[in-house]
Amino acid sequence: MVRIILSSVAAAALLAMAGCGGRAASPVALDQSLDAELSCDHLDAEKRTNTARIADLEQEGSTSDANSVGMALAGGIWWLDGRQGAAKDAKALDARNARLDELMAERGC
Repeated sequence: MVRIILSSVAAAALLAMAGCGGRAASPVALDQSLDAELSCDHLDAEKRTNTARIADLEQEGSTSDANSVGMALAGGIWWLDGRQGAAKDAKALDARNARLDELMAERGC
Protein backbone atom coordinates (compact mmCIF):
# COMPACT_ATOMS: atom_id res chain seq x y z
CA MET A 1 0.00 0.00 0.00
CA VAL A 2 2.81 2.42 0.90
CA ARG A 3 4.55 1.57 -2.36
CA ILE A 4 1.42 2.51 -4.35
CA ILE A 5 1.08 5.82 -2.50
CA LEU A 6 4.75 6.68 -3.04
CA SER A 7 4.49 5.76 -6.72
CA SER A 8 1.41 7.96 -7.09
CA VAL A 9 3.10 10.89 -5.37
CA ALA A 10 6.20 10.50 -7.53
CA ALA A 11 4.10 10.34 -10.71
CA ALA A 12 2.14 13.44 -9.71
CA ALA A 13 5.37 15.32 -8.97
CA LEU A 14 6.82 14.38 -12.35
CA LEU A 15 3.69 15.55 -14.14
CA ALA A 16 3.73 18.83 -12.23
CA MET A 17 7.38 19.44 -13.14
CA ALA A 18 7.00 18.47 -16.80
CA GLY A 19 5.78 21.95 -17.73
CA CYS A 20 8.67 23.69 -15.99
CA GLY A 21 11.24 23.03 -18.68
CA GLY A 22 10.65 26.25 -20.59
CA ARG A 23 8.04 28.46 -22.12
CA ALA A 24 6.18 28.14 -25.37
CA ALA A 25 7.18 30.43 -28.20
CA SER A 26 4.99 33.36 -29.19
CA PRO A 27 6.64 34.55 -32.40
CA VAL A 28 5.76 37.84 -34.05
CA ALA A 29 4.14 37.64 -37.49
CA LEU A 30 6.34 38.50 -40.46
CA ASP A 31 3.73 40.86 -41.93
CA GLN A 32 1.44 43.07 -39.86
CA SER A 33 -1.94 44.44 -40.90
CA LEU A 34 -0.81 48.08 -40.60
CA ASP A 35 2.51 47.73 -42.44
CA ALA A 36 1.21 49.68 -45.44
CA GLU A 37 0.40 52.66 -43.24
CA LEU A 38 3.64 52.88 -41.25
CA SER A 39 5.98 55.79 -41.87
CA CYS A 40 9.74 55.49 -42.13
CA ASP A 41 10.05 56.67 -38.54
CA HIS A 42 7.58 54.03 -37.37
CA LEU A 43 9.39 51.28 -39.26
CA ASP A 44 12.73 52.34 -37.83
CA ALA A 45 11.33 52.53 -34.30
CA GLU A 46 9.85 49.05 -34.57
CA LYS A 47 13.15 47.69 -35.85
CA ARG A 48 15.04 49.26 -32.92
CA THR A 49 12.48 47.82 -30.48
CA ASN A 50 12.77 44.38 -32.08
CA THR A 51 16.57 44.50 -31.90
CA ALA A 52 16.44 45.31 -28.18
CA ARG A 53 13.93 42.50 -27.64
CA ILE A 54 16.21 40.05 -29.47
CA ALA A 55 19.01 40.90 -27.03
CA ASP A 56 16.63 40.28 -24.11
CA LEU A 57 15.55 36.95 -25.60
CA GLU A 58 19.15 35.86 -26.09
CA GLN A 59 19.79 36.55 -22.41
CA GLU A 60 16.61 34.67 -21.47
CA GLY A 61 17.68 31.74 -23.61
CA SER A 62 21.14 31.50 -22.09
CA THR A 63 19.68 31.69 -18.57
CA SER A 64 17.07 29.06 -19.45
CA ASP A 65 19.73 26.77 -20.92
CA ALA A 66 21.89 27.04 -17.80
CA ASN A 67 18.91 26.38 -15.54
CA SER A 68 17.77 23.43 -17.64
CA VAL A 69 21.20 21.80 -17.58
CA GLY A 70 21.53 22.30 -13.84
CA MET A 71 18.09 20.90 -13.17
CA ALA A 72 18.72 17.96 -15.50
CA LEU A 73 21.88 17.11 -13.59
CA ALA A 74 20.07 17.43 -10.28
CA GLY A 75 16.77 15.82 -11.13
CA GLY A 76 16.72 14.10 -14.48
CA ILE A 77 16.40 14.65 -18.21
CA TRP A 78 12.78 15.89 -18.13
CA TRP A 79 14.00 19.33 -16.97
CA LEU A 80 15.70 20.10 -20.28
CA ASP A 81 14.05 22.94 -22.21
CA GLY A 82 13.05 21.34 -25.50
CA ARG A 83 10.67 24.13 -26.43
CA GLN A 84 13.32 26.79 -27.11
CA GLY A 85 10.67 29.53 -26.89
CA ALA A 86 13.16 32.40 -26.61
CA ALA A 87 15.19 31.19 -29.61
CA LYS A 88 12.07 30.82 -31.76
CA ASP A 89 10.84 34.28 -30.78
CA ALA A 90 14.25 35.83 -31.53
CA LYS A 91 14.34 34.13 -34.94
CA ALA A 92 10.87 35.50 -35.75
CA LEU A 93 11.90 39.03 -34.69
CA ASP A 94 15.01 38.76 -36.85
CA ALA A 95 12.83 37.79 -39.83
CA ARG A 96 10.48 40.68 -39.04
CA ASN A 97 13.46 43.07 -39.00
CA ALA A 98 14.46 41.81 -42.45
CA ARG A 99 10.90 42.50 -43.63
CA LEU A 100 11.07 45.99 -42.11
CA ASP A 101 14.30 46.56 -44.06
CA GLU A 102 12.45 45.61 -47.26
CA LEU A 103 9.58 47.97 -46.46
CA MET A 104 11.99 50.83 -45.72
CA ALA A 105 13.83 50.18 -49.01
CA GLU A 106 10.53 50.19 -50.91
CA ARG A 107 9.66 53.56 -49.38
CA GLY A 108 13.11 55.03 -49.87
CA CYS A 109 13.74 55.48 -46.14
